Amino acid sequence: MSIAIVLWVGSSHADPSGDRVLAQTLFDEGRSLMTEGNYAEACPKFAESHRIDPAGGTLLNLGICYRKQGKTASSWATLEEARAVARKEGRADRQAIAEEHLAELEPILSTLRVVVAPNVRVEGLKIALDETSLPSTAWGSKVPTDPGSKTVRATAPGKRPWTKSVVVGREGDAVVVEVPPLVALSQMPIEPVAPVPEEDGSRSTIGYVVGGAGLAVVGVGTYFGLAAFSSWDKRNDACPESGCTQDAVGYADDTRRNADISTVAIGLGLAGVGAGAYLLLSDSSSPEQVRIAPEVSTRGGGLALGGTW
Repeated sequence: MSIAIVLWVGSSHADPSGDRVLAQTLFDEGRSLMTEGNYAEACPKFAESHRIDPAGGTLLNLGICYRKQGKTASSWATLEEARAVARKEGRADRQAIAEEHLAELEPILSTLRVVVAPNVRVEGLKIALDETSLPSTAWGSKVPTDPGSKTVRATAPGKRPWTKSVVVGREGDAVVVEVPPLVALSQMPIEPVAPVPEEDGSRSTIGYVVGGAGLAVVGVGTYFGLAAFSSWDKRNDACPESGCTQDAVGYADDTRRNADISTVAIGLGLAGVGAGAYLLLSDSSSPEQVRIAPEVSTRGGGLALGGTW
């Protein structure tokens, strides 16, 4: 017995009719928004519609929308393309509309010319206008440019990048940008590091910090001192006339430990308060260096304060 297996193979591409529906929807929205004067939202609708489903009518509307938005160069380039498509498709009506707008645009186009002298043209030199690379064939040419702020950037291997920002006017402006010879990275000047100015009152600032830390340590010592008294009271309670219990030993150990910590902490804290007061009350200039280091040993503790004046 033989078994026949039939495989149905479908196209991996999306339904083209779905793309056309989406393109038509965007086109209709663009027309409505342009009628309302909302060109900032209408133009992207036309652009996306044309990207999905290229059409001469969409291209013509996009060119007109760009002109209404004030993007004269984008309008001029789009209408030139729309005129070529209309001529190819035999749409004399669309061709006439494109040529009418082009005739009105050409006298008011603003341009930007990037001049690159022969001595500037090093190997690997690249020129960019905003985010668009400017080919060497366009260097020195008057390139129609939309009005607004523009940035010209020049880069080359081993050279320091150069940038210049300019503003292109709305109608008939002709901006010229000359790219200078790029500076080699090895020739970049080393900017001196400015010395850090001495702060007035730095001595008193250190005094406040040291004094404040001393007070905090005194507080810690006081806490453990009170804990030592509390442990000693518990030890006494655990030692009635009949004799001390086993807990009394633990309370006695806690008392000695808390008392030792209290003694060292209060000593360090008082030393810090004294050092802070000395720095605040001293009339000499600020110390270049102050060293504060606690010293704790089995014999006790202290605070070492040193400095250079």
